[in-house]
Amino acid sequence: SKNKIDVETEEQIIRNSQGVSQEEEAIIAATQSAYSNSGGTGIGGEFSSTQAAFRSIFSNKNQKIGTYREMSYFPEIVEALNTICDEAITPDENGEYVKLKIKKELPAREEKHVRKVWSYIINEVLKFDKRGWELFRSWLIESELFVEKILNDKGTRIIGIKVLPAANTYPVYEGNVIRKYIQTTKKVNRYNLNMSMGETAFAPEQICYINYGQYGYNLLDVRGYLEPSIRTWNQLRNLEDALLIYRLVRAPERRLWNVEVGRLPPGKAEEYLKGLVARYKKDFTYNSETGNVDSNKLFQALTHDFWFAKREGQGTEVTTLQSGMNLGELNDVNLFLSKLYKTLQIPKSRWEDTMNTVATNMAPGEITREEVKFSRMVGRLRNRFKQLFLDLLTTQLRLANQIDQKYTREGIFDIEFCEDNLFAEQKHLLNLKSKFEVISMVAPDIATKDNPNGLWSKRYILNNVFGMDDNE
Repeated sequence: SKNKIDVETEEQIIRNSQGVSQEEEAIIAATQSAYSNSGGTGIGGEFSSTQAAFRSIFSNKNQKIGTYREMSYFPEIVEALNTICDEAITPDENGEYVKLKIKKELPAREEKHVRKVWSYIINEVLKFDKRGWELFRSWLIESELFVEKILNDKGTRIIGIKVLPAANTYPVYEGNVIRKYIQTTKKVNRYNLNMSMGETAFAPEQICYINYGQYGYNLLDVRGYLEPSIRTWNQLRNLEDALLIYRLVRAPERRLWNVEVGRLPPGKAEEYLKGLVARYKKDFTYNSETGNVDSNKLFQALTHDFWFAKREGQGTEVTTLQSGMNLGELNDVNLFLSKLYKTLQIPKSRWEDTMNTVATNMAPGEITREEVKFSRMVGRLRNRFKQLFLDLLTTQLRLANQIDQKYTREGIFDIEFCEDNLFAEQKHLLNLKSKFEVISMVAPDIATKDNPNGLWSKRYILNNVFGMDDNE
């Protein structure tokens, strides 16, 4: 089910457009042999995962999403992701996360039906109060979200959704219009246990597709929120591992053993030293994946000592070598940590405030420019993510077919995310404070019965300072 006006508009754009955009040119060049039909990216083209072009286009998608997922477990990035998701997906005092806004006046019957369908989509289909936060976080990490709409047997109602893996699901474009979606899956033949690639095609209306909105070489190369942080994350991770290894190696004081071997020949003396080393030495290994330091012996022994043979009469001697002197230097680690937070677009006050005082004691007049930028970034993310609600709502309205088709277009509706964060409240209080300060300054010049020579009328002040309309 698709709105006829939207279909006709898309067809006219494709039919009447003569030029080739930069995105279209890149897609045609990249996918000219990925589809078996001679038309290249037509709706009838069969997607073949055995083509070399397919491997050249999508071979890095698994690696890219794998990198994003690995980054999402890094402690500082976990904190950044949770901070953004907590700001974007938050309930109001009534427990609502999103509200439907109808921009065009509808007849009472149609509006009542739309509100009913909206409640069904949010509470029954999406179950947004339980899975909304995770959906938003998954989209933020992987940069793409593919949601399959599951219908009832009659095809008149959406009864659920299924989130498809972004790593093996791809849109098929014709120009800038998505004509279908393809999911490639590995299938095992139970008779010979051979692996083969299977493909499932979806109509464009079957899938609700949202991406982050940043692209690399073409529309198929979607980059995510974590893309600018990859280089800094690798540098910080390597630096932390190197710092820990250096401290493990340089922290202990080493002993210098000069062992008298008497008149033993060189070969026997070397074997004697190896026996002593094997008896007392304790080896450490550092696991960069888990951060554990493991040793191959359980007792406390001499670590990383140096052993030398001495001839008869010189006597056995043990001396101590000094440990590292600059083990407490963290300036380079803090530098890259600061750069990582900058690439993640997290306000400085949120990760430098070790006493947790900013969020509780900040006065309304102390809203920083970074907080304003952060709020706008969250607003942009919400603006991309709201396509999920609009798509499901308009699809269900068309499937039910109980109101006129002209009332099922996405342009009629908008989504408002509920605000319950401290920044929104502080901003509101700051605006009120500014308005009351203006009132206090112009109060002596407001025209009243007692002040007939005042410059300003009360109506003018209420309209222009407080922004009230005539009814208010």
